[in-house]
Amino acid sequence: MNKESLRLKVSENVGNFLLENVHRSVYGVNNLKAARDYLDNGSILFYFNHFSKLDAILYGKIIRDYLTSFQNTAAVGSFRHMDPSRGLFNKIQSQLIEDWHENFGINTISVIQEKDKKDYPNAEEFNSKATRKVAKFLREQGHVLAFSPEGTRSKVNELLPAEEGFEVIFRLGGKKVLALPVAGIHSTIRPYNTQTKVFVGNPFSYDEIKKASEQSGKSVTELAMRRISALLPQQNRGFYR
Repeated sequence: MNKESLRLKVSENVGNFLLENVHRSVYGVNNLKAARDYLDNGSILFYFNHFSKLDAILYGKIIRDYLTSFQNTAAVGSFRHMDPSRGLFNKIQSQLIEDWHENFGINTISVIQEKDKKDYPNAEEFNSKATRKVAKFLREQGHVLAFSPEGTRSKVNELLPAEEGFEVIFRLGGKKVLALPVAGIHSTIRPYNTQTKVFVGNPFSYDEIKKASEQSGKSVTELAMRRISALLPQQNRGFYR
């Protein structure tokens, strides 16, 4: 076995270990079933709160177990966390993500967040390409696009203000996209033993939430985040309490 094959095997074992040791109770399974059935005709925007570094593994497992295979899934993530030039940890993380794409088939679409644009002179061009990738992916039926509108992990187990990218992504997907709000609460966070409760809300269309936005005077992004907030206990609702 050559060095690259060995690295891929190790990465696969790490991924499988994490997936097998994320233990969760799921509430709202009927909403997951409705979303899965919808994939026969369209795509799903799977959006969630971000309280743990292991959220990518947790929600990846939810998608794989209830919605579709990793080959039909993409995740939107911050390029800053995957930029190998930012240090050893990022380099390892970037390599793991590449290897997991090879092993499991999951795609990652990186974006440069507003707060990081000063470090990347090509940010606008980079994000334009990412936007086109998101639109193309969502417009193909059977796909699930996962992301956290907060754009960063909350270290206080409370919702943070969302970035405005949610509406852009939702609108780009076109008429055949439903958004699925998902909230997770962790009681134990360890790579070898993660205990989590996952609550799944009703899927909804862009037209539905846009109409509610116009009637209420609140942004689409705020209303979408309040659908996550409603799934969480009061003490975890944070900015959207």
